[in-house]
This record gives sequence, C-alpha cells and structure tokens, in this order.
Amino acid sequence: QTRPRGGIIVIYEDLTTILALERSYKALSRVQRESLNNLREGVAVFGVDGRLGLFNPAFLQIWNLREDQLADEPHIDLVSGLCGPHCAEQNIWELLKNRVTGSDEDRSRFEIQTECANGIGLDCSVVPLPDGGTMLTFTDISDTVRIERALRERNDALETADRLKSEFITHISYQLRTPLNTIVGFGEILEHEFFGTLNERQHEYSQGLLEASHHLMELINDVIDLATIEAGHMSLSLSQTNIFALLGSVRDLSRQRAQEADMTLRLDCPEEIGDIHADPRRIKQVMFNLLSNAFKFSQPGDEVIIGANRYHRAEDGQEICQLWVADKGIGIKPEYQQAMFRSFESQPRKGKAQGFGIGLSLVRSLVELHGGWIDVESETDQGATVICNLPVRPAEDIAQKDGVMSDPVEMARQLLPSADVTVDAES
Repeated sequence: QTRPRGGIIVIYEDLTTILALERSYKALSRVQRESLNNLREGVAVFGVDGRLGLFNPAFLQIWNLREDQLADEPHIDLVSGLCGPHCAEQNIWELLKNRVTGSDEDRSRFEIQTECANGIGLDCSVVPLPDGGTMLTFTDISDTVRIERALRERNDALETADRLKSEFITHISYQLRTPLNTIVGFGEILEHEFFGTLNERQHEYSQGLLEASHHLMELINDVIDLATIEAGHMSLSLSQTNIFALLGSVRDLSRQRAQEADMTLRLDCPEEIGDIHADPRRIKQVMFNLLSNAFKFSQPGDEVIIGANRYHRAEDGQEICQLWVADKGIGIKPEYQQAMFRSFESQPRKGKAQGFGIGLSLVRSLVELHGGWIDVESETDQGATVICNLPVRPAEDIAQKDGVMSDPVEMARQLLPSADVTVDAES
C-alpha cells in the first residue's frame, strides 16, 4: 500500500486457519460425495424451489436415466415425467411430487413401497431437510420381496398339503374300514361255525383271516389318530385317573393275547400309587401299543411286565409318573432307539427287517400331547424297557379346549356325513 507522502506499507495476514478450513471443507465434501456415489440406495435432493440439486449414480440406475438428463437441475415435474413410466404404479411419483412441492403441513416423513416395471421392488422414503429442501431415497428390496413371496407361497403350499393329507387319510381310512368290517364279520361267522363245522385247516384259515383283519383295523385306527394329532385337531379329556386301576384294566384286556402267544404278563405297580391327571382312554391306547410291540419282539415263554412309579424331577421338583413296559426280547440297538418312534421304522432281525409299525409313533405323539416324554432302556438280546414320563399335573395349555374335537372318528363323521363310520371298541 503506497503512502501519500511516500513510502509503502506492507500488510501480512496469517491465512493458515482459513486455508486449513477450506482444505477440511473440500475434503469433507469429497468424502460426502464419494459416500453418496457409492450408496446402494438411490438418493435425490430437491431444493425449496422444487429443483433437483443432488443425486447419485444409484438413482440413475434404478430409474434408468442418463446423467445428462438431470444435468441442468430439472424441476420435480420433469423428473416425475422421466421416472413415472418406469414405475408399475403411475401415481407413486405424483405422491412424491406433492411431498416435495407441498405446504409445510405436507412436509413430513413419508414411506411407501412400490415396484418398478422391470420387477425391482423399491422402498421409497421422503425426508424433509432443515433448509426446506426434501430428500428422496429409494432402496432396492427385491430380495426381501422375493423371500416374502416365496415364504407366502411355501406357507400356502404347506397348508394345502396338510389339508389334502388330512382329507386323503380320512377318506382312505373310511374306504378301508367299511369293507374291512365286512371281512371281520364274515370271518367271525366262520370262526364261530354259525353255518356248519369247520375242519382244522379251515379253522386255521379263519383265524388267520381274523388276526390279519384286526391288525389292519388297529393300523387304520392308529393312522387316523396320528393324522388327527398332526393336524392339531386332537385334544385330551383330562380327569383324575387311578394309575393302579388303569394298568390293571390294561393287563386284564391283554392277558388273553399274552396267553395265545405263550407269554406271561405281569403287573408291577404298588396299589397305593395314587392318581394322575390324564386322559385315561389315550393312556390305555399308549400302553396297548407298547404291549403289542413287546409281544412282537418277544419269544414264547418270555415275561412281559407293565409297571408304574412316581418321582420328583431334580431340576424343578415336578412330580412325574412313569408308566413302562419291559420285555425280554431281542432288544433295540442304540441307533434305533430314537428312530423306532418314526412311522414304520425297522431294525434288522435275523436277516430280516422287523418293523416297529406306526403304533410307537402314535405313542410318542400321545405322550407329548400330555406334556411328557419317552425314554428307552435296552441292550441287544437283553430285552427293552420303554418308559413314558407323564406329569402328574400337566400344564394348563394342553387341557381340553372348547370346540376342539378329541375323537378322530367323530371328525371323520363330520367330514363324511354320509359315511357309516364304526369304532373298534377294544380299548
């Protein structure tokens, strides 16, 4: 600076702070720009005047736009016209435009989901900015939409399959039960010699016919019960049931079968064992199925034992009643002790596959329906003991609910009102 009387004044100003701030600002701007450009979400920022001030490459890609189309900061009207045709729902961009150009009352956070014409699912968000501008974000949710759609379709397919399975089992069981009742009836007529005396071979044939028919009838009943449980239609008719009396009844009803197989059936249960809160009909069904399996795997002259005891579980003190069936048969190998409770599972026996049938699968389902569980104790060629652990007082959530059908035969009657469905009264 020149002075009037001569001379020069030189002024020095320290700009270090200003330059540092400028460098920091430029660095921050570059970071923000790079961050915006590398976002997977499409971003567009509109000013107070409705003009596009900022956008990123993801926004161009989502809406199939070129950068030169947005180079002159176009108004939201033009942007809406460019993007609208690519949207499956034509009114989406009208809603977004109203949010950008609307009054302060309309400038609130807003989210909506839509789908582009190319099938891309989008989550659209409107975010008001402090300076009066508006930011639009577009997130590709195609994977989420596909997963949700696949889950819905899978759920619908499972529900349809479950319904078809229940209807199939009910119809097939009825179609099998009706002719089977006729076969059993004629077999009993022959066995009791109502139309004349039979010779020894004819007696053998009639007995074989009845045994096979009764076995098939039991299998059909088990299939219906198992399907009813799996469909969630079975509930329990719980009541105070004397354990000793229940097992005594099971022993008495099974004694003849044991004698026919040349086996001994013994009850090992203290008379003062007390009561259990359970469904006596279903518990009998459990014990009959366990006994049937024990007879199948035992040899003539063997002893089969049914018993019960009570104990308090160590971890929570809950009182548990154990009902068990023990035999001296071929035993169950460790690898089959859990598989045996799956339908028609088998284990080798002297070169052949000896099946467990469907009865044990039903046993497990009925025990679990009571809130219990099953243990198996066995050694090869040393017999097996199957133990049903039942809470003396089961949880309230398994109690019988109003409107839930507990009788599978009654369910079959309602599904097939014209069917003459009969009941095997053995149990």
